[in-house]
Amino acid sequence: MSAPDKSQRRFCEAPEGNIRLLAPAGCGKTMSLLFRCAYLAKKAKRQRLQFLLVTFTVAARQELASRLNEDRQLAAIRDNVHITTLNSWGFRRLRTIAFSPKLVTGKADYHFAMLNQLQPVWRQHERVKNAIEKKSGTTPRKLMNLMDNFKSIGFDHVRHTNYEQFAERLNELRSQGLSPKVEELFEDLVKIGVIASTTDRKGEEHAKGGDREVYNSFFRFWRDATEHLKESATFTLEDQKYVA
Repeated sequence: MSAPDKSQRRFCEAPEGNIRLLAPAGCGKTMSLLFRCAYLAKKAKRQRLQFLLVTFTVAARQELASRLNEDRQLAAIRDNVHITTLNSWGFRRLRTIAFSPKLVTGKADYHFAMLNQLQPVWRQHERVKNAIEKKSGTTPRKLMNLMDNFKSIGFDHVRHTNYEQFAERLNELRSQGLSPKVEELFEDLVKIGVIASTTDRKGEEHAKGGDREVYNSFFRFWRDATEHLKESATFTLEDQKYVA
């Protein structure tokens, strides 16, 4: 492997702190990341730094590991670098906070978790209870997917404990250009009957009552259900990021 060029060295030798590297495929991002670790390790001198490199895919993890092990210029940091996928790292974190954690991944698992494990929760939330008892057999799975979706856009069942905090997070999402994503989630809640709907002039259905209705009818349930699953050591793939 050749040494980084002038442009890549700007990243490798940048001051410590948060930094983002953007470049098209094949421009040497993987190599640059490893050489940045080597630069920081050398700069630390006697202090033995440890590096955690997290990837989204197994293929990316394998590419990093291969380059780390094959390039002689990186030999000094091989024992200091741990490479893992995000899900693998997250699951190890789950094992430190829960005894024998169970991952629910398939449609059947989602269906069972909602109908059985979460039954004590949704029976306390009338709109969710009615939706599960009146709608088709896919409603429990769709509710589990919606729970994951609320986690993925940054809602936190520990921090967002009242309507004001919930509304603040919604405003942040909308200010970031994510209004279509928010509206999509609200429409999904309308479709499964958790949120009452109103029809506009074009004949399209929208959540009736707006943000507060979503908070009262679903978000309070989401908060309780998320905590209940965590206490029962039951986690979705999204929880490997959210909870970890």
